[in-house]
Amino acid sequence: ENFKFKKGNWKINKPIKINGNLYLENDTNLYFENNTYLIVEGCIIFNNDKIIKLTSSNKFWNGIYIYNCKTGSTIQNAEFSNMKNLQSGSLNLTGSLNFYKTNINFNNVKIKNTNSEDALNIVKSNYDIKNLFIENTLSDGIDIDFANGSIISSKFKNIGGDALDFSGSISNIKDIKISEVDDKAISIGEISNLSMNNIYIDKAFIGVAIKDGSSSKIDNILLNNIKQFDIATFQKKKYYKNSETTVTNYQSNKMKLLNQTNNFLKVNNKYIKNMKYDINKLYN
Repeated sequence: ENFKFKKGNWKINKPIKINGNLYLENDTNLYFENNTYLIVEGCIIFNNDKIIKLTSSNKFWNGIYIYNCKTGSTIQNAEFSNMKNLQSGSLNLTGSLNFYKTNINFNNVKIKNTNSEDALNIVKSNYDIKNLFIENTLSDGIDIDFANGSIISSKFKNIGGDALDFSGSISNIKDIKISEVDDKAISIGEISNLSMNNIYIDKAFIGVAIKDGSSSKIDNILLNNIKQFDIATFQKKKYYKNSETTVTNYQSNKMKLLNQTNNFLKVNNKYIKNMKYDINKLYN
């Protein structure tokens, strides 16, 4: 039930499906052709001290799906690039790199040039992510659904959607740098609970959005060049309760905040007045 690629540069011309655990070590690089992908029902262990690459031999490949890992997947010193979302028969995933029901440990991982709804999608899993860099995405950087964990010392640049998108999740994020985001730098929704410390955001439509019954505590956040709102609390879906956020050590070159009616927002020890706001205008 354990599989390993031998060392070398390998060209993958057919989809690979594995029932078991997959190991990659130093001096192993995989080059995937169009419409190829990697599915592992088990764990992946990239136990290496040199950078290994999983990329395309031409254009985009269909990414990776890891699920039902009983012990835990570890990826360190790895670079994933030129991926789109994974499609195979009735399986149609939103992410390029997908994890479902597995514990995940990331350290020094780069994901770049993705053509999918999510560069990284984590669902119903626990995660410990350090030194992650996501760059050049069609849409979201990370989409975390009903998963709990931490993201530390990570960077996100040139993101076509949200840089970090949380739904139904509990997470701690620290020492995060985000730049050039077309939508929200950090989106917290569907009864999520986030603790954030030392966050830098430059060039985004919205800095941090807290919505739909979510809560957040933010300390030491610096925002520059935000088009709409630095921090916004609101209700998007009516069947969720209202949201609340407390922010300390907030700095911005704009200082524009939104606290929609019935939500709670306290910034630098000042309560932000509620205001009526049609959130549909924001999303349009």
